[in-house]
Amino acid sequence: MLVNTKSTIRHIVMILCALVLMANSINSMAETEEPSIQDKVKVAYLFNFFRYIYWPDEVSINKSKNWRLCVIGHAPVVNLIHGIDGMVVRDREILVLTRNQYDEALNCHLTYYTNSAGEHFLNISEKERSVTVSDMDGFIQMGGAINFIVKADKVRIIVDEPVLKRTGV
Repeated sequence: MLVNTKSTIRHIVMILCALVLMANSINSMAETEEPSIQDKVKVAYLFNFFRYIYWPDEVSINKSKNWRLCVIGHAPVVNLIHGIDGMVVRDREILVLTRNQYDEALNCHLTYYTNSAGEHFLNISEKERSVTVSDMDGFIQMGGAINFIVKADKVRIIVDEPVLKRTGV
């Protein structure tokens, strides 16, 4: 049986092109995927923390003219957090800063640790004045102040009041 090689090669090339196009469209759909409602709620919480948490005047970070929100680690929610950069709460603009390590976040009002930040924040000092927030499992037990918990698709918060008092708020 004789096979037309030109025709076969042409079909293979067409199939490969179709596969590449499908792969590209799947990747672009994944990149434009809508953020989860839970992530949006977490960002709303972060925004509102600036409304309802009061840092005393004697706390050094409170002398800044901006609210400083530091983000440590990488996660899809980080893009949403950057969306509140420049918004104004109680006459101060929110400044979102991405940090690579804990030491760089010492002068922030709020520090949000993504799951990718790992447990390196366990070195949180007793002198820490930043209110630490995360959705990591067991964040409160590791010394954090506020832990986001998702149960039945609803975002809840757990607050460690002694840790908050230690920060001076």
